[in-house]
Amino acid sequence: MNQQDNQSWSQRLRDLETKIDREVFSQTNSNNQPSSMRNLYDRLLFKFQQLPNWGKAAVGIGGVMVGFWLVGIVFRLISLAMTVAVVGVVLYVGYKLFLNNSNHP
Repeated sequence: MNQQDNQSWSQRLRDLETKIDREVFSQTNSNNQPSSMRNLYDRLLFKFQQLPNWGKAAVGIGGVMVGFWLVGIVFRLISLAMTVAVVGVVLYVGYKLFLNNSNHP
């Protein structure tokens, strides 16, 4: 009797796994994202959920650090662009005032 119960539970578990796999596959294909990107996201999310709490905290802290690093890079690029623009304006004004006027008496 116990052997039959185990077999019926095993069969039911396989049926549920098959049903879940079909539903996940249909949801993946119905999203606007490509299935490979969605699959990668799902795998990373599953791995993240399997981490212990200290691991999740470490990933969060690392993500915040990478975010601040990227924001710093963006600010440096903006300041570089502004510096190049100011130097360009100063050179243009200097050219117009000194070199362009010396050609015309």
